[in-house]
This record gives sequence, C-alpha cells and structure tokens, in this order.
Amino acid sequence: MKQAVSLLADEDPDETTSSKRSATFLNVVALGNVEEPCICFDNSTDVTPPSYQECSDQLAMGETFGIKAPEKKEPTPVPEIEVASMDFTIHNITQTHLSATWDLLTRIPNRLPGTYICLQGDLQASFFYKNITIAISSRHRYENLKLYSPQQLRVSASIYEEDIGGLVGKNIIKDIKEKKEVKFGSQIFLTDCREKSTGVMRYACDEATLRFEPGSETKASSFGNNNPTCFNF
Repeated sequence: MKQAVSLLADEDPDETTSSKRSATFLNVVALGNVEEPCICFDNSTDVTPPSYQECSDQLAMGETFGIKAPEKKEPTPVPEIEVASMDFTIHNITQTHLSATWDLLTRIPNRLPGTYICLQGDLQASFFYKNITIAISSRHRYENLKLYSPQQLRVSASIYEEDIGGLVGKNIIKDIKEKKEVKFGSQIFLTDCREKSTGVMRYACDEATLRFEPGSETKASSFGNNNPTCFNF
C-alpha cells in the first residue's frame, strides 16, 4: 500500500522500483486498508481492472499492464445508388426553347431502405445539361418499400416550351444531329429517416449517355452496362 500511495505522490519508495516503473503511463487508485480494486489503467479504456492483490504485485515489481487504447472506428459510408436507366423524349426543340420528358429509373441497394430512407416517402429528381439545370421533377410519392431489400424507384420530369437559352439549345441540337447522343447529369432526393437528419437524402449522379434510336431525333435511351453511380452529399 505504501508503494502505491507513493506513486500517487510521485515519491520513490526505493531506487530499484523507481527505475522500472513508468511515471506517465500508470494511474493508481488505492482506497483505505480494505481490499478494494487497485485500478491500473491508461485513462483511455474501461477495461475491467485486476484485483487489488494482482495490481499490488505488479506495482511491487515496477510493472504496468500495458493496456492499449481502443482504436477509433471510421463511420460507415452511406450506400451508393445507381441509375438503372434514363430515357429522354423530345416533343419540340429550338435553339431557345425545349419541350421534353425525362424518365429515370434508380436502383436502391438493400442497405438503404429502413436504415437510411423511409419505407414510405418522397422521391424527386433534377436533370442537368453541362452542369446547367434544365428540369426538376415534382415530388413523387413512393410506398411499401421492402425492408433491407434491393428495389427500383421511378421518377419523371417534363418541361414545356422552357426557355433554355440559345447556347444550351444550340448544343443539344448539335449533339442530336452530329453525335446522335446526349449526356445528362442528375440529382436524386429521398426521404431520410435517420435520427437528427435534415429529412432529405441527397445524391449526385454521374452523367448518363443517352443514344438516339436509329432514324429518330426525338427519343434517346441509356445504353451499355456502365450504369451511372450516385453518391450521397
């Protein structure tokens, strides 16, 4: 006991013990003369301490328990979602105005429903051409998602005689005439059910390349197996 108390006061009971112990790593608590736990720890862990006798024996030998602080766990990343398909239908287009419809099918991974997004909620999407927003959907209500199960959700947006500016209209027409394809980026918004959340989960999606059907300049669809990925932000 005298040795343990002397450690708290930073006094050396003898030179031999002093040379073996660590002055900064070990904290010791000794309570009276009863056999209470003698706690040897490093202030960063709640590991169950050894008995008083075990701790005293260790102290008498000038040893420490060498307890490691627990490793800090990194937060689990929010699951990504995927654009399963996108369709673009042109009703009318000039260099300054556009009437068109976008149909977006998104693939939800099994970890999202119930853990991050509500099983019933709202879905909304916006569409971009060369980082310029040209269409925003209304809120679409979805219901009865299956818990912890992958599934798909669909959303669409339409614009009619929208003023898209001369340069945007000119570039879209050029894509149609010369490339026979057009690229659109998108963002997706879902109802967030996590505690202390803002209520909305936001995803930014990679561009989707839509190719026009042979002989058509009004209907384009995504193609290939490289579906755009959407990242939470």
